[in-house]
Amino acid sequence: MSNLIVTELSAEHLFEKAKEIASESSEKAFDLLDKGEAKAKAEENYPLICDILIFRARTYRFQGKFFDGIEQCNLAYRSINRYLPNDENRLAYLYKEYGCIYCDGFFNFHSALDYTLKALSYNVKELRTALYNNIGSQYISLGEYDKAYSYLTKGQRFCLESNDPYTLCFIYENFGNLIRAEKNYPKAITYYQLGLSACEEAYKVIENEQSVVYIQSYLEIGLVKCYLESNQFSEVPTLIQKIQKRAKTSNSLSALSNAYLLEGELLFLKKDKAGFEKIFASSLEFCSKNDFYEDKDEWLRLMIQFCENQGAYKEALICSKQMVANQKDQRSKMRTTNFLKFLEEKELEIFELEKHNREIQMQKEQLEQFAYIVAHDLKTPLSNISNFIGLFSRKNRAKVDEDCQFYLDFALDNSKHLYKMLDDLLRYITIGEAKGDMPSCEVDKVLMHVIDNHTEEINSRRAIIEFLDFVPVKMHSFHLEILLGNLIKNALKFSKKEQSTYIKIDLTENKDEYLFSVSDNGIGIKEEYHKKIFDVFKQLDKMNYQGTGIGLSICKKIINTYGGKIWVSDNEMGGASFHFNIPKDRRVELEQVAV
Repeated sequence: MSNLIVTELSAEHLFEKAKEIASESSEKAFDLLDKGEAKAKAEENYPLICDILIFRARTYRFQGKFFDGIEQCNLAYRSINRYLPNDENRLAYLYKEYGCIYCDGFFNFHSALDYTLKALSYNVKELRTALYNNIGSQYISLGEYDKAYSYLTKGQRFCLESNDPYTLCFIYENFGNLIRAEKNYPKAITYYQLGLSACEEAYKVIENEQSVVYIQSYLEIGLVKCYLESNQFSEVPTLIQKIQKRAKTSNSLSALSNAYLLEGELLFLKKDKAGFEKIFASSLEFCSKNDFYEDKDEWLRLMIQFCENQGAYKEALICSKQMVANQKDQRSKMRTTNFLKFLEEKELEIFELEKHNREIQMQKEQLEQFAYIVAHDLKTPLSNISNFIGLFSRKNRAKVDEDCQFYLDFALDNSKHLYKMLDDLLRYITIGEAKGDMPSCEVDKVLMHVIDNHTEEINSRRAIIEFLDFVPVKMHSFHLEILLGNLIKNALKFSKKEQSTYIKIDLTENKDEYLFSVSDNGIGIKEEYHKKIFDVFKQLDKMNYQGTGIGLSICKKIINTYGGKIWVSDNEMGGASFHFNIPKDRRVELEQVAV
């Protein structure tokens, strides 16, 4: 019954339940997260999907499963950039998590600092103190103590002002680490103890206890390191047992690995090789199983020193070889991680281009809407002007002299020409996209319809149009009619006056496309104009040939919607041959673009 109730919860409720029980049972928490993510995907709730992925990455980090954490971060990164490209808050949280994983798990402090500074640049108020703390921690690891002190001091001030005991725990831990690096152990111990006191306050205000357990363990680890480095061993065994017990209960593998290593360091400092050997093999296995390369290196280094101190050089050599193999494995794993980072950076470039393209598309659509409105609204007054000029000319033809009549005719011709231009512009703007399943178009029927529509012009030019039976083509018939109509009109218009017009239409089908060509024996086109003729309103000879110069632009736009190309070449008859192709896989390509 309980399982049934859980499955009926909303995606948001499942996520909240997972956060509540994460510190008690990570297995149950992950189960709830999986169910919540599945529901969020079904609902296309991308903000929640990203929050779940980032929380899962954080939980993996607390457990010490850093490579799993990076994988979740990469998934969140792709989701944010694809579906929430302007969500700076979630990007800040994600970059913060990247920084923590690179710092705590891979000890790649430069990359960690880069990510954390990126997160800080988004100026998310609720993250500010945590990021100051993380930057301070990363500067400590890089040995830049002055910068670390500056950021930690800022973080401490904001924590105290905003009454944030949870982040203050981390601030005190890093102050302890900073002062311990300077070997001022009594002062460092004071800061670790302040941090543990802050943990007690944090438990009262933080719902996710796992986070407090995590920092409490590391404060105690810092205390143990202070005692070991200052040769104060009396309190160390009790503290180590306490850390191990808490880490096992909370499934914090990284804290547990640290606690095992502290136990090994205590035995080393006490020169207890028998005790060290007793836990050495199981500790190496634990490190190997959980990809704790640095901890494994430290275990091997301590054993090598034990062996060398006792003159057991053969054993030391075996451990040295193990250390080399361990470092080789680590480099291999890190190369994979760095490659993922490279892919992530390239993906960012792609998403930036996609975002830019979306903006261009929006501007294009707005411009087309504006052009449509202007063209449509201008047609009515222009038609009125043309009609009234015509009426005035006919009514007053006997009253006006020859010059006035020339001016009237000139104005009438130009108003008609402008009206035709606006008409063609509207047609150009409203050419639809070739999306979805294409119908099968009977090319022969379309061509015969085009010829019927241009019978008068064909007869006046004594034109011969030659074509064979054509295979059906996957495209809209009205698009093909516009294409062939414009190309045939072009061939008729630019024919040679002293000879009959000859037009040949060919269609070739191959594996990937349908290839059309419309060839004529007309005046031809100079090579320098082969590309310019497809520009909107581009007329090469306005004096001798009428038209708006938009016909070939319409052809190009139609072809572009199918993912094809249109071009022109010279032919053996001295005229021009127009070629265009219709790819067969255009529908699939459009679907892929949509995804």
